[in-house]
Order: sequence, then C-alpha cells, then structure tokens
Amino acid sequence: MDINELIPSFLVIPQDFIIFRSLLVLTFFLHIIFVSLLIGSSLITLYINIISKIIKKDHYPNVAKDLSQKLPFILAFTVNLGVAPYLFLQVILGSFIYTSSIIIATYWLSLIFVIIIAYSLMYLYKSRFDSFPVNSKLFVTIVFSGLLIYTAFIFSGNVNLMLEPDKWVAYFNNDSGTFFDITNPVLYVRVFHFINGSVAIAGLFTGLVWYLKKGKTENYSENIGFGFRIFKHSTYVQIISGISLYFIIPEFAVKNLQSGFYIILTISIITIIAALALIFKERVVEGTIAAGITVFLMVILRDILRFSYLEMFVDERNYEVVKQVSPFMIFISVLLLCSVLMIFITKKAFKEIR
Repeated sequence: MDINELIPSFLVIPQDFIIFRSLLVLTFFLHIIFVSLLIGSSLITLYINIISKIIKKDHYPNVAKDLSQKLPFILAFTVNLGVAPYLFLQVILGSFIYTSSIIIATYWLSLIFVIIIAYSLMYLYKSRFDSFPVNSKLFVTIVFSGLLIYTAFIFSGNVNLMLEPDKWVAYFNNDSGTFFDITNPVLYVRVFHFINGSVAIAGLFTGLVWYLKKGKTENYSENIGFGFRIFKHSTYVQIISGISLYFIIPEFAVKNLQSGFYIILTISIITIIAALALIFKERVVEGTIAAGITVFLMVILRDILRFSYLEMFVDERNYEVVKQVSPFMIFISVLLLCSVLMIFITKKAFKEIR
C-alpha cells in the first residue's frame, strides 16, 4: 500500500506556513514549561512523601506544603496554555495528528477523565495537607503522579504515531481506537527524557522559589539546596538520556537533519553548562535564564526533528495559502491581549499562594 494514500489532504492556511510554525514553537515553549513544572513538582512531592513514610518523620515539609499549594494552579495554566500550540499543530500537521488521534482514540479521550481526576486529587491534597496523615498523603500523590505520567505516555505515543504514517495500517486490523504502538523503543526513551527533564525544571523552580523567600522563612537555606540538587542531578541524567534518544531515533530521520540542528544542539549544551555553573556560584537569576534558553532551544530542536521525520510527506509547497489579513490581525491582537492577561493572572495567582 502507498502510505501517501493514508494521509488526508492538507488544509488551506490563511498565512504563510512559517508564521504558523513559528507560533507553534513559541506557544509550545510556554506550554512545556508548565507541563514540566506540573509533572516534576508532582514527582518531587511524591518523593518527599515516600521518604517521610520511610523515616517516619516529615521530610522537607515546607517544600511539600509549598508545592501542594501551587500544583492545582500549575495544572490549570498547563491545560489553558496547551490549547494554542495544539491548534497551531492542527493547522500545519492536522493531516497527521488527527489520524494518529483516531487510531488511539480510546486512550486519547480517556485523558479528559484522567486530568479531571488528577485535578480533583491535587485540590484535595492542597486543602487537607495539614490534616492528612502520611499514608493518605502518599496514596494521593501516588495516584495523581501516576495519572500525569500516564498522560505524558499517551501524548508521546500520539506524537510518535503521528510521525510514522507507515504504522497507520494497523488501523485496518484494529479500528476500535485501542491500538497503541508499545513496541517502539523511542517511546520509552522519549517519555523518560521528558519526565526527567520535568524533574530538573521543577527542582530549579523549587530552588528559585525558596531563594526568593531567602531570610523570610525557616529552613530556606536547606530548601534552596534541596531544589538545586535535584536540578543538578537530573540535568546530568538528562544529558545521558538525550544522547541515548539521539542514537535510538530512526536512521531516516537522523539523515534528514541539517547542520542547523547540530549548531542549535551545541548552543543548548553550552547554555545548560552555563546554567549549572551559575547556579553553583549562587547567581540564581542568571542561571534560571540560561536554563530557560536551553528549554527554548530544545523546543526548536524538537520541531526540527518532527519535520525531519515527515520530510518525505510534508513540504511547504503542499499547502495552499489564501491570505486573510484582517482575521489574522484580529487573531494577533487577541493573542497579545490574552498573553498580557495570562501574565497578570499568573503573577496574581503565585502572589496569592506564595
């Protein structure tokens, strides 16, 4: 069977392809920051509760309580900030993401209920933090952390399937929406790489939060060190897992990578080393900025790799462009307005729960 016959027609787009691709990268960067904070903070909270259970004593209780107050808000921002990149992905790669979503529809639709349950448990954890015994805290954090990992696994599986149309023929043997390519080793390395990176970002976030509270609360010094140690060790593991991911990527995708990919990769290595060095020297703000630049560069690398997978199927010339200036200007105006509102709401929310 000719795989091209399985790919739906490309959408007519109202502006140049590069505009939507750039917006996808920018909005996905904002989304992935909150996704990483969400999953990483959940796992740090779980780790604290596990240690507390083992040693029969509260382990970094101030950190756990602080994260418990922030988790529901982070999840809310994660969901809302995920709308824009998903819409831009649908505009330029809708022919692929729609198809893969249909093939794994049962798991994909289950995420609605999974997120609702996780959200509810986070609010329960937040509201009952002081009254819950250790066992209850541990159980709740195990469940909502597990649900978030399941969500990351399904998202990664959907993207993997989107990038490999040759596997779509599985639909003809299973049209119930329950197919999932669990045999793909890239899926497991990708999920581990993402989750470990999330822990690193959440560790940096934890250290930064307590750094900003320096001198205002008890045990702030220990809490700062705790967060930055997580960032440091997770970053070391992240470098190893990133190298592993590169070598497990299909050969055809690697061959399609151009020199620009490797230039950006080299710069990202330099920026993450700089972030570690700056954190070690207690130049926390500069280190955080360097880490943020690294994440942004990684998002660009992810975008380049995505199109290297699909190079034989996707070309800018595939898209019919029918320019609509007025609707696009209205869209940009609303986007900017919403961005300003999101920044205001974010500052307000974190000020309330600090």
